[in-house]
Amino acid sequence: MTIYAPHKTEEEKLADVIAQMRIMGAPTIRAVNCGDYYLAIEGSHRIAAAKALGLTPIIDCVKESDVISHDFQDLESPCEVAEICNLLSSMDVVYRF
Repeated sequence: MTIYAPHKTEEEKLADVIAQMRIMGAPTIRAVNCGDYYLAIEGSHRIAAAKALGLTPIIDCVKESDVISHDFQDLESPCEVAEICNLLSSMDVVYRF
């Protein structure tokens, strides 16, 4: 599975998430199915932690037309997933896991 995460991870926070995930197991990540890959709209640290632990994230697929709440500072919340995808593609800051 190829999943692109919306943000770079911070080392200290990633260590905390890995510790939590050892107890809780694989995370659920909201993402858009783009055919050959998923574009995550949340959960960069959870994705990286799952990879480090050899876990496969559970994907909660959303459609570009869905309206969701989020924590992206450059967009009003809630908004359409398509707006988040446009923001991420313009930022050139999407990381592959």
